[in-house]
Parts: sequence; structure tokens; C-alpha cells
Amino acid sequence: MTTVETSLAPGSASAAEDLDGARSRANVDLMIGRLNGIATELEAEIEGNERAGVLSPRTLELLRQIQLPSMLIPESLGGMGMFPRDALAVGEKLAAIDSSVGWVGMNWSSTGLLLAFLTEETAKDLLESGPAQPCFGASGTPTGKALPADGGYRVSGKWAYGSGDLHADYVIVSAVLADDEGQPVMMGTTPVMLSFVVEAKDITPLGNWDVLGLRATGSVDFVVQDVFVPEDRVFSSFGAPQQEGRQVSGGIWIILTMLHTAFALGASRRLLDEVSAYALRPSSFGKVLADNPQFRDQYARHEIAARSARAWVYEVWDEVDSLMKSGAAIERRHITLLRAAMINLHLVVRELATFVFAKAGGTSLRAGTLQRWVRDSLAGCQHIIVSDGIYPDVAHELLGAPENLVWTPLGLQAV
Repeated sequence: MTTVETSLAPGSASAAEDLDGARSRANVDLMIGRLNGIATELEAEIEGNERAGVLSPRTLELLRQIQLPSMLIPESLGGMGMFPRDALAVGEKLAAIDSSVGWVGMNWSSTGLLLAFLTEETAKDLLESGPAQPCFGASGTPTGKALPADGGYRVSGKWAYGSGDLHADYVIVSAVLADDEGQPVMMGTTPVMLSFVVEAKDITPLGNWDVLGLRATGSVDFVVQDVFVPEDRVFSSFGAPQQEGRQVSGGIWIILTMLHTAFALGASRRLLDEVSAYALRPSSFGKVLADNPQFRDQYARHEIAARSARAWVYEVWDEVDSLMKSGAAIERRHITLLRAAMINLHLVVRELATFVFAKAGGTSLRAGTLQRWVRDSLAGCQHIIVSDGIYPDVAHELLGAPENLVWTPLGLQAV
């Protein structure tokens, strides 16, 4: 990566900010080099991870070994202090090695951004009270209920799709705040929703991760029953982070779009690489699919679509990155473009996976690397956050939606 040079006086605030950005960019090459060094070992764990429905201890050890969970943790808390756009490039590489590792690994790496929603003292306590580089899982849908209690809240509920929760030391759950009578506390016409950091020992996994793809992510449904969560481990995920810092200035949407975009970038590249390798191998009849003009036409279109979608992703992220590193505010329009580029990329991935499945014939029908990439890619495209149902809201914002509308998981809504 290019090192940023500055003519600012050493020791000035602006010079320090430029140095932070330069260190973050330098860490991209460092982390990708480390990933290249463990790629073969990660790949050796894939089949066992698939069978077990969870990443192996060795897989997690390798991710800790290269400090992946520390990428986005501030340097003040012992992390690498990377910016989200730089972490995105690392996530793309990780997801291209293995989709389940990419899914869990990038969720895990987002710890540093999520901790910013807590006080620095609480974040430090969470990082130091458990294992080195603790793993965080999450389920963002507010399907639980939180009742006020002395010094905190008592949380109960059932959550689906707890991303990576079988690996977690802590799980972040969202719940609706209830009053003393158990009724939702309202802010206008909207229930008040908060996020709670629950210790993994306090969740009961339901063991129902019987899915088409991303089988090794251990993203089970789970139950929490009347667990006390102290007030300092509670936050509003769609509010402003409690800790200041340019790395976390974009709020929750920077985190969510980074995670899912990294997965789709890696998946699109591997799908194209896998189908091209298949197309160049002679079949049992001695035919080479790459000799077929119709296949080449379709392959070219998918390659162009994937590269175009990737280019737009990085165009938007580069603009956001420039703002974050300069300390400028991230506006609603930037979130709109991040979400739109992410969803467009996932539509490209979904169509590409279908194309690969069809063209690989019997090979994609049987268990193997190519089939796994088809399954995992389609599974990743099922997440609600990448639904194309928000296109009308994207257009609404681009055409000048009222200023009181903000992005929520369900689209643009009034605050």
C-alpha cells in the first residue's frame, strides 16, 4: 500500500491523524501477508469444520495468531487501530480463502467497533476479563425483552441466526425495553430497543443450524432466560458510540456494511476462480467447457458484473474512508451508497452462484469445493440486511427524502 506522506509539523494533531491513517493502510499488507501464511492451514480445516458445524479450535487459534480479532480494536486498548475500509480489504482476502471463516472472522474483528458503544473502562474490562482476543457473537433482531432491574436489566428471549455464537465468549443481543408491567417502552410510535452484552455461558444454543450453506459458522438459534446484564454493558446500537475516535465515527452502518460486503467480495472472486478452473479441465468425454462460445459469453458477463460491482464498492468506501480519516462527518447519503453498493454486489453474487451451479453440472451436484462455494454464497445472500427490498428507500434518499428519516434495518424511518 502507498504510504501517506505529510508536510505537517511532527507532533501536531493533524500529523498524528495522518500517521494513524498511514499505519492503518500499512496494516493491510501486513494482515494479508499473514493470511497468505496461514491459508493452507485454514483450508486443511474446512471439511472438518463443515462436518462439525463450527470452526475448529485450530481455526480459531490461527485467526488469533495473526491478530484478526484485534484489527479494529483501538491501539489504546491493545489493538491494531485499523480503519473499517482497510479492514474491508483484509476481510475480502479472508472470505476468499473460506466463506465460513470469513463470516465468523469478520464478525469477530468488528469487536473493536462494537466496543466503542460502551465506555472505555467497560470495553477494557471485557477484553481483559476473559481469554486473549475474546470472540463476540451477535444477533441484531430485537426478539427479546429487557426489564429494568437494580443496576441494570433482566433479559429474556429467543433469537435466531446468532452469527458465530458457538464460538463466542460474549454474545450481543437486541431486545425491546419493557416497563414494570412488561409492556414495551415507546419513543413516539417506536419501541425502545437496546443491545446487551451477555456472557456466552448464559445463552442456551438450540443446535438447529441445519442449513444449505455457511454450515461451519455455528450460527444457531438460542435462548436467554432472565439473565442480569449490568447497565454498563448496555447500549443503543443505532445511537452514537460512547467513545470518540475517527475509526468508529460512522456508527453501526459502517460495521454492518463492512462485514457483509467483505463476505460478498471474497465469494464473488472464488466463484469465478472455481468455475474458470472447472471450465478449463477436460470432462470425462474429453470436452472442455471453455471451448463453448456460449459459456465464454456468459462467463465474460459475470466477470464484468463482479468487477464492476467491486469497483463501485471501493469507490464508495474510499470516499467514506477519506472522510473518516480526516475527521469529517459521515452523512446519510454515504450510508445510502454503502448499502446500495453492498446490495448490488450481493445480487451479482446470487446470479453468479446460480450460473456456476448450472454450468458445473454433476460436479456442482456432488459434495466438493465448487458446490460448497455455491451453497455458501447463496446462504450469505439470504441475510435480511442485503435484501433488495430497500431499493425504494435508496431511491427516496437519492431523490431528497425528508431530513428526519434515518436508516434502520427496515429501511428509512422517522426518528
